Amino acid sequence: TEPVASIAEAITDLYDAGARYFLVPNLADIGNTPIGRDLSEDDSRFLSDLSGRHNDLLETTLRKLERDLSGISIESPNFRALTLDVANDPAAFGLTNGTDAYLVGENPDFTTTGDDPDDYLYWDYIHPTTVGQELLADIALEDTLNLNADCSELMSEALQLILGSFNG
Repeated sequence: TEPVASIAEAITDLYDAGARYFLVPNLADIGNTPIGRDLSEDDSRFLSDLSGRHNDLLETTLRKLERDLSGISIESPNFRALTLDVANDPAAFGLTNGTDAYLVGENPDFTTTGDDPDDYLYWDYIHPTTVGQELLADIALEDTLNLNADCSELMSEALQLILGSFNG
């Protein structure tokens, strides 16, 4: 609950300073990352449950902020769903591996699988590869465009004011 409370506090502080548009992604299923898959089934399930409960609380908190703070718009890219989709069908995303790490071993003695890292979702036991980051960025961009749709009238008015100042 502490991480979600910190996120809510940061959003509220930014709102109080004038911000109205927020992009707040949820967590990937940590039990389904390479580090989670390397653990026992019980520990992996625990991490999946923990990240799921975090996401549920985050969603509830973000919707409460939208009810309580007039004019706020919050989009939540669903990183959990994306990473699960990639794990279940990596080929649909142009990858061959959506579950294993490209780097293997322990720091500082990492080695690679010898494959192309662009075929993997995960670079190491928890961090995405460049291609993985691009997939996450794509859904974040899609949600950012939703935010822009919400504020397009405001942006249009601002543009008219700016153009009016050049013409007047």
